[in-house]
Amino acid sequence: MSASDSAHGRLDETLSSEAHTFTVASAQFRLDPQHVFAQYPADGASGDFGTVLPHIALSAPTLPWERDPGGAGNEQIPWLALLVVRPEEDLRADPSTGAWISARPVTDLTSGSHSQDQVALPALSTSDADEGGSCQTADVRRGAVSALLASREELPYLAHVRRVRDDAEPKEHPDHAVPWQVGHYSVLLSNRIPHVRGSYTALLVSLAGHGGNDYLGGSNVTSALVAVRFVVLASWSFTTTETGGTFGDVAAGVARNSRATPMLRYVPAKQAGSSEDAQAVGTRLANGYVPLTHRLHGGEETVCWYRGPLTPVAADSPLPAGSAAGPASWLSADSALIYLTQYGVFDISYSAAFCLGSALALANPQLSAALARFRAQGIRTAQQASAGIQASPEDRVRTLLKELKPEKITSMLKELQNNGAAKAEATPPVPDAATTDEQVKQALTRLADKHRPLVRAAGLDVLSLLEQVPFHYLVPEPAMLEPEQLRYFHVDAHWLDALVAGAAGSGVGTPGELALVRRLLTPQASPKGGILLRSKLLARWPDATTQVIPGSAKALREFRLGPDVLLALYDGLPSGLVVQEPPHRMHFGLDGTLDDDEGGRIDLRNSDGTPVSTPFTNVKDCLRSATDHGSGQVLDFSKLVAALGSALAADVSPATVALQLMNLPLKVTFGKKTS
Repeated sequence: MSASDSAHGRLDETLSSEAHTFTVASAQFRLDPQHVFAQYPADGASGDFGTVLPHIALSAPTLPWERDPGGAGNEQIPWLALLVVRPEEDLRADPSTGAWISARPVTDLTSGSHSQDQVALPALSTSDADEGGSCQTADVRRGAVSALLASREELPYLAHVRRVRDDAEPKEHPDHAVPWQVGHYSVLLSNRIPHVRGSYTALLVSLAGHGGNDYLGGSNVTSALVAVRFVVLASWSFTTTETGGTFGDVAAGVARNSRATPMLRYVPAKQAGSSEDAQAVGTRLANGYVPLTHRLHGGEETVCWYRGPLTPVAADSPLPAGSAAGPASWLSADSALIYLTQYGVFDISYSAAFCLGSALALANPQLSAALARFRAQGIRTAQQASAGIQASPEDRVRTLLKELKPEKITSMLKELQNNGAAKAEATPPVPDAATTDEQVKQALTRLADKHRPLVRAAGLDVLSLLEQVPFHYLVPEPAMLEPEQLRYFHVDAHWLDALVAGAAGSGVGTPGELALVRRLLTPQASPKGGILLRSKLLARWPDATTQVIPGSAKALREFRLGPDVLLALYDGLPSGLVVQEPPHRMHFGLDGTLDDDEGGRIDLRNSDGTPVSTPFTNVKDCLRSATDHGSGQVLDFSKLVAALGSALAADVSPATVALQLMNLPLKVTFGKKTS
């Protein structure tokens, strides 16, 4: 390039001209990390990637085509490829460092030699080393190159450009932690499905200088060499920990297993019979009860009925026959027992709840202390009120303001102002028994109103207590909720009341203290229904989101009772549940595993994105032949493209391949049938 200029002024001089030569070239030995916009699976991720084709997205849309790999043919193929390797099997460690990926001077790759120490080198010229410095390289075993590297004919289908429009990303389900910006991105796919458990490393390698070698259709024979050296522009690692179906496959299994018995109840394998007693037992089981062994105070063992707070039918209101007046009047767990006189057995449901509530409160130091403070202050307040002594000046002013009319207060204030001082207060009359009792009630009511928010914050909250209830209290029979099942339930408000009453009564020693703590037991907003889900959906996709079918109920709280168990509570009985796959980054892959009956499935789409009615199955027929490297995991894209063309009855381009393999977050709806 040459440039010249002149300046006109007082000197009227012409500036000297000067020529410079420069070259416009894309990155070859190093890639700016800022160009890497997204990669899937993420670096360090662990999970089920048995249907995934790993990919990398670059913010430079033309980068994969800015260089030529070289070799025969005039077709435009990308000079970048994404290799997914298992280092111990597919890479040759650096003899000097033992590292799988090592730094080398760029000049080591431009010596003009085709190989070094039985390792094939890229055919790069001296001018290619102008950047200087070092680069990252990996020596891939020669057998792994044949097994894993796409052929010259396949490479164009493994790279495409993604265009992002203003309306391309749904706002509620972005596919990247940092939303895609409007513009263009280049995307490179791997041809290896990491189906086998283990650790994998994804390598973005340069093919520049490799086009003349036999593994890319060139004439330079490398089959006798040990390895091939590639420049590595980016790399990351991930682990496949479990393979057992896609999100949709697992969700379909949950739907199948939950269809026969949607409500939470125990259904024995063998029915009891047709007698009156057998029918009574069947009714109990249908209502959510299970028979348990009950040890009496004398040591004898008998049979009892138990039902937790989660029931298949709405709980009786008022309390069932044989029960005491209610949780507020229960002095102990025994007073909450329900005796079924017809059969001579106990229903221990509310007794167990009362006892559990007491144990949970004693295990909570903050709640125990808050209740103890309330009881101590309540006793002092009752003593002071019964003696006619107000607890504090503030209480006295508050009482006077309640008793006096506004005009009387104004008159008294004027009188005080005119006299300049308050008149001596007359000695109050000695209250009678009725007046004293009313004063005590009012004082204790005010005290309870003051302490109620404090003790609830400390743990006397129905949802907080319910979250601590052991699983076997909620689901007393394992067969009520087996793996890969969804169950709906009502919530027994009496059971929750007994739980709270037991917690409030922990540490109570006298009937007077019990009467005092009852003042804390005002109605709380309790759930009316909910859902229990036990499935690998939760363990394998821990970030999956759940919500009820819109309009059916309002969510109150969700608890994870274990890695694979979800308890969701609502203000009513939901009509269904929607489970959404995590809003992860967009990824590519199959829609069914290679091991299923369909042999790997791809749900086809038309060019406008609408689904094709018939999916493409038996993807396993498009795998490369088994080798020591990537056995049964590497897709032959030449076969895949031909098969997709036949299935779609259309020409297949790289964009078509990307459209068919693209996977977005899946949403599954479970509907409840009437039981």
